[in-house]
Amino acid sequence: MSPSSSRRLTAAKLFWVALFIPVNLLLLPAWFAIANVPPRLDVTPAIVALVKMMYFLSVCWGFYVLAKLWPGLAALPSKAAAMGYRLAGLASIGALMVVHAPAIHRYGDLERMVYREVRAANPSTPVAAGPGVQLDRIRLGAREITYEFTLTAVAASQVDPGKIRESIRGPLMAAICADRKLVSTLNHDLALHYAYRDKDGKPLADFSVMRENCARTPG
Repeated sequence: MSPSSSRRLTAAKLFWVALFIPVNLLLLPAWFAIANVPPRLDVTPAIVALVKMMYFLSVCWGFYVLAKLWPGLAALPSKAAAMGYRLAGLASIGALMVVHAPAIHRYGDLERMVYREVRAANPSTPVAAGPGVQLDRIRLGAREITYEFTLTAVAASQVDPGKIRESIRGPLMAAICADRKLVSTLNHDLALHYAYRDKDGKPLADFSVMRENCARTPG
Protein backbone atom coordinates (compact mmCIF):
# COMPACT_ATOMS: atom_id res chain seq x y z
CA MET A 1 0.00 0.00 0.00
CA SER A 2 1.39 3.40 -0.99
CA PRO A 3 1.91 6.14 1.59
CA SER A 4 -0.79 8.25 -0.08
CA SER A 5 -3.27 5.34 0.09
CA SER A 6 -2.42 4.85 3.74
CA ARG A 7 -3.05 8.55 4.45
CA ARG A 8 -6.40 8.39 2.62
CA LEU A 9 -7.44 5.35 4.63
CA THR A 10 -6.31 6.87 7.90
CA ALA A 11 -8.09 10.19 7.27
CA ALA A 12 -11.32 8.46 6.26
CA LYS A 13 -11.25 6.09 9.25
CA LEU A 14 -10.41 8.85 11.68
CA PHE A 15 -13.25 10.94 10.29
CA TRP A 16 -15.77 8.26 11.26
CA VAL A 17 -14.14 7.17 14.51
CA ALA A 18 -13.06 10.55 15.89
CA LEU A 19 -15.68 12.94 14.50
CA PHE A 20 -18.81 11.77 12.73
CA ILE A 21 -19.85 8.91 15.03
CA PRO A 22 -18.94 10.64 18.33
CA VAL A 23 -20.71 13.87 17.36
CA ASN A 24 -23.86 12.37 15.86
CA LEU A 25 -24.30 9.23 17.96
CA LEU A 26 -22.83 10.36 21.27
CA LEU A 27 -22.65 14.13 21.73
CA LEU A 28 -25.96 15.14 20.10
CA PRO A 29 -28.04 12.65 22.18
CA ALA A 30 -25.94 13.34 25.29
CA TRP A 31 -26.59 17.07 25.16
CA PHE A 32 -30.31 16.46 24.72
CA ALA A 33 -30.21 14.49 27.98
CA ILE A 34 -27.95 16.94 29.85
CA ALA A 35 -29.99 20.00 28.85
CA ASN A 36 -33.11 18.38 30.32
CA VAL A 37 -31.55 17.68 33.72
CA PRO A 38 -31.92 20.86 35.80
CA PRO A 39 -29.07 21.87 38.11
CA ARG A 40 -29.23 21.53 41.89
CA LEU A 41 -30.32 24.78 43.46
CA ASP A 42 -27.69 24.80 46.20
CA VAL A 43 -24.77 24.53 43.77
CA THR A 44 -26.34 26.10 40.69
CA PRO A 45 -23.44 28.42 39.67
CA ALA A 46 -20.89 25.60 39.68
CA ILE A 47 -23.09 23.18 37.75
CA VAL A 48 -24.16 25.74 35.15
CA ALA A 49 -20.54 26.81 34.62
CA LEU A 50 -19.45 23.17 34.28
CA VAL A 51 -22.19 22.31 31.77
CA LYS A 52 -21.47 25.36 29.61
CA MET A 53 -17.73 24.72 29.71
CA MET A 54 -18.23 21.07 28.70
CA TYR A 55 -20.47 22.12 25.83
CA PHE A 56 -17.96 24.72 24.64
CA LEU A 57 -15.15 22.16 24.80
CA SER A 58 -17.19 19.56 22.89
CA VAL A 59 -17.77 22.04 20.05
CA CYS A 60 -14.11 23.09 20.07
CA TRP A 61 -13.08 19.45 20.03
CA GLY A 62 -15.20 18.87 16.91
CA PHE A 63 -13.61 21.81 15.11
CA TYR A 64 -10.13 20.73 16.23
CA VAL A 65 -10.57 17.17 14.92
CA LEU A 66 -11.98 18.39 11.61
CA ALA A 67 -9.13 20.89 11.21
CA LYS A 68 -6.61 18.10 11.79
CA LEU A 69 -8.31 15.82 9.28
CA TRP A 70 -8.95 18.53 6.69
CA PRO A 71 -5.58 18.23 4.82
CA GLY A 72 -5.67 14.43 4.84
CA LEU A 73 -9.17 14.38 3.34
CA ALA A 74 -7.77 16.19 0.30
CA ALA A 75 -5.93 12.95 -0.56
CA LEU A 76 -9.18 11.01 -1.05
CA PRO A 77 -9.67 9.48 -4.54
CA SER A 78 -11.88 12.31 -5.78
CA LYS A 79 -12.53 15.95 -4.99
CA ALA A 80 -16.21 15.10 -4.58
CA ALA A 81 -15.37 12.56 -1.85
CA ALA A 82 -13.12 15.03 -0.06
CA MET A 83 -15.79 17.72 -0.26
CA GLY A 84 -18.45 15.27 0.95
CA TYR A 85 -16.42 14.32 4.03
CA ARG A 86 -15.64 17.94 4.82
CA LEU A 87 -19.25 19.06 4.42
CA ALA A 88 -20.43 16.14 6.57
CA GLY A 89 -17.97 17.20 9.27
CA LEU A 90 -19.09 20.81 9.16
CA ALA A 91 -22.76 19.75 9.16
CA SER A 92 -22.20 17.54 12.21
CA ILE A 93 -20.55 20.34 14.20
CA GLY A 94 -23.15 22.82 12.91
CA ALA A 95 -25.94 20.53 14.15
CA LEU A 96 -24.28 20.35 17.56
CA MET A 97 -24.28 24.15 17.69
CA VAL A 98 -27.68 24.91 16.12
CA VAL A 99 -29.62 22.23 17.98
CA HIS A 100 -28.13 22.71 21.44
CA ALA A 101 -26.62 26.20 21.72
CA PRO A 102 -29.93 27.96 22.59
CA ALA A 103 -30.82 25.41 25.29
CA ILE A 104 -27.32 25.47 26.78
CA HIS A 105 -27.36 29.27 26.75
CA ARG A 106 -30.60 29.22 28.78
CA TYR A 107 -29.54 26.30 30.97
CA GLY A 108 -30.22 26.97 34.63
CA ASP A 109 -31.63 30.48 34.10
CA LEU A 110 -34.42 30.04 36.66
CA GLU A 111 -32.15 28.31 39.16
CA ARG A 112 -29.54 31.07 38.87
CA MET A 113 -32.23 33.70 39.46
CA VAL A 114 -33.46 31.86 42.58
CA TYR A 115 -29.90 31.38 43.81
CA ARG A 116 -29.11 35.09 43.41
CA GLU A 117 -32.33 36.17 45.11
CA VAL A 118 -31.73 33.89 48.10
CA ARG A 119 -28.11 34.98 48.42
CA ALA A 120 -29.26 38.61 48.35
CA ALA A 121 -32.06 38.06 50.90
CA ASN A 122 -30.21 36.04 53.56
CA PRO A 123 -27.88 38.82 54.79
CA SER A 124 -30.98 40.78 55.84
CA THR A 125 -32.35 37.95 58.00
CA PRO A 126 -33.71 37.60 60.60
CA VAL A 127 -36.42 40.01 59.53
CA ALA A 128 -40.05 40.55 60.48
CA ALA A 129 -42.41 38.87 58.02
CA GLY A 130 -45.64 39.93 59.70
CA PRO A 131 -47.13 40.35 63.16
CA GLY A 132 -45.46 37.80 65.41
CA VAL A 133 -43.66 36.15 62.49
CA GLN A 134 -39.91 36.33 61.86
CA LEU A 135 -38.12 34.99 58.78
CA ASP A 136 -34.90 33.47 60.10
CA ARG A 137 -33.25 32.36 56.88
CA ILE A 138 -33.81 30.80 53.47
CA ARG A 139 -32.04 27.58 52.58
CA LEU A 140 -31.58 25.91 49.22
CA GLY A 141 -31.69 22.16 48.74
CA ALA A 142 -31.37 20.08 45.60
CA ARG A 143 -34.75 21.20 44.21
CA GLU A 144 -36.30 22.81 47.26
CA ILE A 145 -36.40 26.32 48.74
CA THR A 146 -36.87 26.23 52.52
CA TYR A 147 -38.14 29.24 54.42
CA GLU A 148 -37.44 29.03 58.15
CA PHE A 149 -39.72 31.11 60.40
CA THR A 150 -40.12 31.77 64.09
CA LEU A 151 -43.51 32.54 65.64
CA THR A 152 -42.21 34.97 68.21
CA ALA A 153 -45.30 35.01 70.43
CA VAL A 154 -46.10 31.29 70.42
CA ALA A 155 -44.88 28.48 72.67
CA ALA A 156 -45.24 24.92 71.35
CA SER A 157 -46.40 23.68 74.75
CA GLN A 158 -49.39 26.03 74.72
CA VAL A 159 -50.83 25.36 71.28
CA ASP A 160 -51.95 22.50 69.06
CA PRO A 161 -49.24 22.18 66.34
CA GLY A 162 -51.74 20.60 63.96
CA LYS A 163 -54.10 23.56 64.20
CA ILE A 164 -51.21 25.99 63.83
CA ARG A 165 -50.05 24.16 60.72
CA GLU A 166 -53.47 24.22 59.07
CA SER A 167 -54.11 27.84 59.99
CA ILE A 168 -50.89 28.82 58.20
CA ARG A 169 -50.91 26.32 55.35
CA GLY A 170 -54.31 27.10 53.82
CA PRO A 171 -53.99 30.87 53.33
CA LEU A 172 -50.29 30.61 52.38
CA MET A 173 -50.95 27.96 49.75
CA ALA A 174 -53.78 30.02 48.28
CA ALA A 175 -51.48 33.06 48.06
CA ILE A 176 -48.70 31.04 46.44
CA CYS A 177 -51.00 29.49 43.86
CA ALA A 178 -52.33 32.94 42.95
CA ASP A 179 -48.83 34.28 42.33
CA ARG A 180 -47.73 33.70 38.72
CA LYS A 181 -44.03 33.94 39.52
CA LEU A 182 -44.25 31.36 42.30
CA VAL A 183 -46.42 29.05 40.18
CA SER A 184 -43.82 29.31 37.41
CA THR A 185 -41.18 28.32 39.96
CA LEU A 186 -43.23 25.30 41.02
CA ASN A 187 -43.77 24.32 37.39
CA HIS A 188 -40.01 23.89 37.05
CA ASP A 189 -40.19 21.00 39.52
CA LEU A 190 -39.11 23.11 42.45
CA ALA A 191 -40.76 22.81 45.86
CA LEU A 192 -41.32 25.49 48.47
CA HIS A 193 -40.87 24.24 52.03
CA TYR A 194 -41.98 26.19 55.10
CA ALA A 195 -40.64 25.38 58.57
CA TYR A 196 -41.94 27.12 61.69
CA ARG A 197 -40.48 27.13 65.19
CA ASP A 198 -41.88 28.57 68.38
CA LYS A 199 -40.34 31.43 70.34
CA ASP A 200 -37.99 28.98 72.07
CA GLY A 201 -36.75 27.47 68.82
CA LYS A 202 -38.75 24.25 69.09
CA PRO A 203 -40.20 22.77 65.85
CA LEU A 204 -43.84 23.72 65.53
CA ALA A 205 -45.04 23.07 61.99
CA ASP A 206 -43.69 22.42 58.51
CA PHE A 207 -45.11 21.67 55.09
CA SER A 208 -44.19 21.80 51.42
CA VAL A 209 -45.98 23.31 48.45
CA MET A 210 -45.45 21.63 45.08
CA ARG A 211 -46.82 21.97 41.58
CA GLU A 212 -49.52 19.36 42.28
CA ASN A 213 -50.90 21.44 45.17
CA CYS A 214 -51.57 24.44 42.94
CA ALA A 215 -53.09 22.24 40.24
CA ARG A 216 -55.72 21.28 42.80
CA THR A 217 -56.18 24.73 44.27
CA PRO A 218 -58.86 27.01 42.79
CA GLY A 219 -57.57 30.33 41.41
